[in-house]
Amino acid sequence: MSFLPINKSFLFKILSLFSVVRGYNILFIIIAQFISSIYMLSENGSILGVVYDVNIWLIIFSSAFSISAGYIINNVFDSEKDLINRPLKTTLEKEISGRTKLLVYVFLNIITLTLAFLVSLKAFFFFSIYIIGIIIYSIKISKYPFIGNLFSVILAITPFFAIILYYKNYSIEIFSHALFLFLIVLIREVVKDLENFVGDFTLNYFTIPVKYGEQVSKAYISFCSILVLIVTYLILVFYELSYRPLKTTLEKEISGRTKLLVYVFLNIITLTLAFLVSLKAFFFFSIYIIGIIIYSIKISKYPFIGNLFSVILAITPFFAIILYYKNYSIEIFSHALFLFLIVLIREVVKDLENFVGDFTLNYFTIPVKYGEQVSKAYISFCSILVLIVTYLILVFYELSYMKYFYLFNYIFFAFFNYRIWNSDSKDNYQYLHNSLKLLIVLGLFSIILHGI
Repeated sequence: MSFLPINKSFLFKILSLFSVVRGYNILFIIIAQFISSIYMLSENGSILGVVYDVNIWLIIFSSAFSISAGYIINNVFDSEKDLINRPLKTTLEKEISGRTKLLVYVFLNIITLTLAFLVSLKAFFFFSIYIIGIIIYSIKISKYPFIGNLFSVILAITPFFAIILYYKNYSIEIFSHALFLFLIVLIREVVKDLENFVGDFTLNYFTIPVKYGEQVSKAYISFCSILVLIVTYLILVFYELSYRPLKTTLEKEISGRTKLLVYVFLNIITLTLAFLVSLKAFFFFSIYIIGIIIYSIKISKYPFIGNLFSVILAITPFFAIILYYKNYSIEIFSHALFLFLIVLIREVVKDLENFVGDFTLNYFTIPVKYGEQVSKAYISFCSILVLIVTYLILVFYELSYMKYFYLFNYIFFAFFNYRIWNSDSKDNYQYLHNSLKLLIVLGLFSIILHGI
């Protein structure tokens, strides 16, 4: 009869320990590292190659055990704060004594370093530094704003760098994804600080919400969210969309008839919504739709006029907003001219990038009809016009912090023109094309700084 209560008590302690080490998080990290190893970090992307690689499993479990140990030491130092913020969870975790937690912590770290040593001496030192970092964070750094959040995020994503170092995959794409993850976890940390405000305030943890208030915390989250969107855009532009033949093959899964039906449906919706605004809006978008048809059927195949028409169509939707607000100031049109020139340069660079397809199908773009050198000279001429417009905008208008975006253009176009004259391959032109897309995105977000 006494066996059942003992068994229940034991199971309850196991459940408590699982809560302390956040077993659900550990399981997720193991799966995430395994998937990352297969599809992103290993050279051949072979599932069996990763499964049969003993060293990878040693690194994954070293990460899991060291993170589990980190949760334990963090739980010990934050127990009073957690009792206020998460009373039920903390009460459950108190079933395990401090001595037991310490013994498990030491045991997990010994296993971590043993497994790491079996991989290499470098792995041993990597996880030794990681363990020390967790201790420093838990004892001291966690109580301070900004630096505490940053340190916490770095510790959260560090185990993935163990796998990066193992595979020696130091590509910019990998670090771009790492930066995306860093920003997401950083936002989560600040949201968590808002959630735990009462406990942090009571025990003098100087988190961002405690020291600077709720509004500053929300502004910081919004700023990080903007950075996430910028990084997301860069990843989409520089990596996924570079495989145009694959993209086109994917798009062919949709039949021409389906595309036509969707095209008609979207235009009907456009005109319906425009009509709900006003008759002027209805005629504006009717002309816009007709313009797109004329460009696609006829004008896109011709040099200069094709580029100009394409750029006009690209920026025309902004004029719908201008007409609605009836804001016809010269400053607005100056910014519009700046955007016009940037998009025009992008169109010509895109023509250089797509030279083979345009030449094959008799599209008389500037590179096809006049050659690469004339195209580059045209781009440089437009770049000079951009810098002139930039100078005029900086001199004549009050831009607040937005001026730094326009000042950045001088550096950007000096580098851009150097690269354009030293480029002669599709990959080079694609890089320059994407850099112009990035410039446009930065310009979009810089509008926020105009009124500060």
